[in-house]
Amino acid sequence: MFADVVEEIRFKSAFIAESVHIRCGGGEVLQVEWYYRPRLHTAAIPIISAGRSVDVHFEGRVEISRSTLIINSVQANDSGIYTCIENTGQWQPHHVSLSVYGKLNK
Repeated sequence: MFADVVEEIRFKSAFIAESVHIRCGGGEVLQVEWYYRPRLHTAAIPIISAGRSVDVHFEGRVEISRSTLIINSVQANDSGIYTCIENTGQWQPHHVSLSVYGKLNK
């Protein structure tokens, strides 16, 4: 679905249990699709489609505000590449690499 060569990528970090806001591009597009990949050469998993959460890993922890993806209670395995595609009539992907830090409580 996405090329493995990413021309532009933004970087974001968070600590375990925090909430993180990931903005799609620089504009205020009202409809976006969000995808997640744990690593660059893995298949993209849809997170938000048609404004609703569609992946069980993120269920109950994600919301969308305009074009911003909000992940609540960030987990260590949320690290990865997040891609949004603006619904503007053109295929305009934006990529963000999220790193999650902190210790797991055992």
